[in-house]
Amino acid sequence: MLLEMIKESKLIKLESTGHEIHFEDWNTIADGIDNHVSGR
Repeated sequence: MLLEMIKESKLIKLESTGHEIHFEDWNTIADGIDNHVSGR
């Protein structure tokens, strides 16, 4: 699993998603990436 391969990664669960990314989830995803790369 990719989660295990990226050091200090965290799983972000998105409700009601399948193979698509909903516009409403973009901020959650971007915030998660920002927190990861900035070490928060």
